[in-house]
This record gives sequence, C-alpha cells and structure tokens, in this order.
Amino acid sequence: MTEQTADNLAKEVLAEVKTTYTALDKKTTDLGEVVDLLRKSIDAKADTTDLDNRLKGLSEDVKKLSALTDEVDKKLARPGRGTDAEKSLGQRVAESDGFKTFAKNGGGRFSFDTKTVLSADLSVAAQTLTAGVPRQQAPLVLMPDRTLTIRDLLPVGTTISNAIEYPRESVFTNAAAMVAENTVKPMSVFDMTIETAPVRTMAHFFRVSKQIMDDMTMLQSYIDNRLRFGLALTEEAQILNGNNTGQNLNGIIPQATLFPASVATSGIPGGVAAQRVDIIRWAKLLVRQALFPATAVVLNPEDWARMEMLKDTQNNYLYSAFQSGMETRLWGLRVVESDAITAGTFLVGAFAMGAQIWDRETANVILSTEDADNIQRNMLTIRGEERLALTVYRPASFVRGSFTLSA
Repeated sequence: MTEQTADNLAKEVLAEVKTTYTALDKKTTDLGEVVDLLRKSIDAKADTTDLDNRLKGLSEDVKKLSALTDEVDKKLARPGRGTDAEKSLGQRVAESDGFKTFAKNGGGRFSFDTKTVLSADLSVAAQTLTAGVPRQQAPLVLMPDRTLTIRDLLPVGTTISNAIEYPRESVFTNAAAMVAENTVKPMSVFDMTIETAPVRTMAHFFRVSKQIMDDMTMLQSYIDNRLRFGLALTEEAQILNGNNTGQNLNGIIPQATLFPASVATSGIPGGVAAQRVDIIRWAKLLVRQALFPATAVVLNPEDWARMEMLKDTQNNYLYSAFQSGMETRLWGLRVVESDAITAGTFLVGAFAMGAQIWDRETANVILSTEDADNIQRNMLTIRGEERLALTVYRPASFVRGSFTLSA
C-alpha cells in the first residue's frame, strides 16, 4: 500500500465515521424527544399509541445505525488480525521457541519482545515517519466479545522515538462571511500549537515457583491475568487521569473541557430538569458543537448502574428507551465502564479523532531464574513493562464533568 493510497483510505474512512455518527446522532435526538413526550403523555394519562409506534420505529432505526457504526469500526480495526495477532500475550510467550529453549535448559534468562509482532501487524500508513515524527493513523476501535476499554476507543500508532511532536488545536474562531468586492476579508483564528508527548514506561514484576515452567497453561494465565492485566489497569488510569508530572502521561480528563456547572445544577436550557442521562446528552451536544462527533462516554460502574435503574412513574425501567440494540450504548454513544474514572464524574468525547495512543513497546516480558535469591529458593521472576505516549489533538473534543444529582 502506497502512502498516497493510505492517505486516501484514511480520509474516506474518517468521512464515513462522521457521516454515520451524525446520522446516529440525529436519530438518537429524535428518540430522546419522543421519550420526553411519552413521559408527559403518561403523566397526563393521554393516549400514547402513536408515540409508542414512533418509539418502536426510531428504536429500530437506531439499532440499524448502530450496526452500521460497528461495520465502520471494523474498517478501522488494526490490520493483521488473525493468526498470532489473535493469541494472548501469554500464549505467544509460552509457544515461542525462545521459551521452549529456556524451559529445556532449566532456567536462565528469557526475553519476549513484542516489537516483531507489532511490525508484522502494521500497515505502511501506520509505520510512515515524517521528519522522525510518526503520523496519525486511521482510528481503531475494539475487537468483539471482550470488555471495552479506553484503549479500544482510540486510534493506536507505533513509534521508534522517545517523544512525539504533534499539533494541538487550542482556538478556532470561524469568521467566514459574505463580502463585497474590494473590501477587507475577515480573518478566522485557527491556533495550532506544537506539543511534545514523551514516551513513558510502566512496569512491574512478581515471583512464582520455578515449576510453573512445566505447566504452560498456568504460565499463560499468570502472564495474561496478572502481568498484562496489571499493566492494563495502570495504562487505563494514566490515559484518563495522568497529570503530566514526573513519569505520568498527560491524560485526557485533565485536558478536557469542563461541563458547564450551571447546566448540572440548574437544568438543561429550556427548563428540563437535569438527570444523569440528560447531562450526558448535553455533553454530547457540546462535543458536536466542537465540530467532531462524539463516539463514546466513560462512566464509573456505579453511575452507569444508576442510569440503568431509572424508572418512570409506572415503575417501568427506562433504560430500554435509550439503549441501542445489544451493545451497551447511551444516546448512540458507546458506554465504557471504568473504575479509573471517579464515581460521580463522566467523560464524553470524540475518541476516534481527538486523541491517539503511540506504542513504543507493548508488554515486553522477561523471565529469569537468576534474579536475587531465585536459585536458592527455586523461584522464577516474571517482569513485564510497556512504553507508550498519549497525544490529545483537540481538547475541545472532550467534555468532562460531575453529576450533582441523585437521579
């Protein structure tokens, strides 16, 4: 694939993302209006037959559009899926020739480097470097049948550098207007600053009995469920909340636009009392007004549970009215439950276009029988680390805030 072909493909897919999510946004807005009318009709004990039919029709439309967004997401998925790429890290370590030799020799030191796996997985567009700085690649979403994480929402690129230089949009004032001949044209302000995101390292290790080398399935479990999971928890917390001090990433939430306190406390403009669900819908609007369509909302599991348990005056659950199909969605947005976000707060954003993860090294694994007093105690040290950077191109494309209500 040539660089020009990759560029054209990325532009086509990004245009499809925008079109599809805009259509979904319109239908979910219509759905919200019908739900609101239905609530009022129920309170007034009026006939709701027509509204019920409209609600059913809109729900079907939203489900179809949700399926379309899933198809778009597949087009954005990381190239090279299949074969080794679908195996867990633990499987790849346990099945590697290096580990088999390590186990046969009864120990020593073995390192499993994921760089070779990554380089075989990436497209030309993702690998292209411009003046030593990696370019942004097309967005990537999730693999099916697994818990959705923040990483799944963001495009992922690779880098061989220790830092990423990237443009960040801070101000956009559109002054375009109709003008007469021989008059001064208005100037729009499009303020871009060049920022630097350093590659940071996260790591940990643990010790297990050396006999684990004789049980490949147990070794896989330890690597996948202990080592990799521990790194993933820290990674998610850093991507969301990193404060950009010391070795911390510059997370999305500290850079996001703050949700207007007046809306959270006084209600949605127009007289609608603001509940959690309303606040998320308004935050989605704010992201859209920043010119990128919102693609997901991040919630603490406690807040999502409160939303799912909302009921009308007849004690019927309302969740089915704004949930889209089988996938967990709210107002057409993917819902990510994360313990890394504080209960009572939220993040809505255009994750597919507003930020990006850059992997320098993913979950490098080292096993050693020669660490500390391992030989005396017949123990094996397993260490894992990863190196990555995070770039937030457009802070205005993310809105964060707090829920101040009980509903």
